[in-house]
Amino acid sequence: MSSSSSFPRKRESSSKKSLGPRVRGDDGKDTAFPADPLTGLSTRVFYDARLRESILAAKTSGRLVAVVFLDLDGLKVINHTFGHAMGDLLLQQVAQRLTACVNSHGVLSRLGGDEFLIFQEIGGRAEAETLGHNIIQSLHAPFTCEDEELHVSTHVGMSVYPKDGERIETLLRNA
Repeated sequence: MSSSSSFPRKRESSSKKSLGPRVRGDDGKDTAFPADPLTGLSTRVFYDARLRESILAAKTSGRLVAVVFLDLDGLKVINHTFGHAMGDLLLQQVAQRLTACVNSHGVLSRLGGDEFLIFQEIGGRAEAETLGHNIIQSLHAPFTCEDEELHVSTHVGMSVYPKDGERIETLLRNA
């Protein structure tokens, strides 16, 4: 009797968490952070780690860092009307659209529920205004989920390092 044929093989991926982005620590080692299971976006822990790095770099480079907080309006109604599966599809599409708004010097994270965080290194006020405009425009067009046309609006708040704060907590509160 063959030992491999009598027992089912354990699937390796079933016991592992989905790992998202990595950050290189002061010790030179990479730390992997779990990704949001619904959207695949980074989580708040990764966001904070990368924002901390960006602020340190901005102190020496003189660049600015825009911190954006987004809260979707209308997701609760969609969940109650069409079901949570439809709301999940909507959140995935929102994540895709927001990803297109963030350049290589930024990070998009999902806090949970209908809240998202973005930060992006910017050169000045015009870039901050463009980022905010692009975010609002990306969410203005209707979403199509399972042949339903869905509309959401959003509250967007933005703060800029160092003018609006020098600590992550202060920047998020002021966003």
